[in-house]
Amino acid sequence: MPRVFLGPPAVFRNQALVTPPAQVFTMGQIAQQVQQSLQAQVNALPAPVTQATTIASGIGAPSSRASSPQSDGEKIPRPANAWIMYRKHHHASFVAANPGVHNNQICK
Repeated sequence: MPRVFLGPPAVFRNQALVTPPAQVFTMGQIAQQVQQSLQAQVNALPAPVTQATTIASGIGAPSSRASSPQSDGEKIPRPANAWIMYRKHHHASFVAANPGVHNNQICK
């Protein structure tokens, strides 16, 4: 990609910051070069994947998870959350300290 000077070339020549290129490109020419570069990259991409190719290659096929324990009737239980663990730990001592209190009142 060529160097780009934003401004008239005379400004850069007078200040002797850099030697301007022999050919000065306009923004339209730069945009066209960028577009051509992007189009070349798009053309280099592999062909789009269709449904027929995904099924044939096994991408859309049923996974091996179908034979997981969930399909055999076994379900992996969720772990207990913090409230359940707290209640399990303190419930017996609370019931012992407060006989006759109904479970609904304890859980409030």
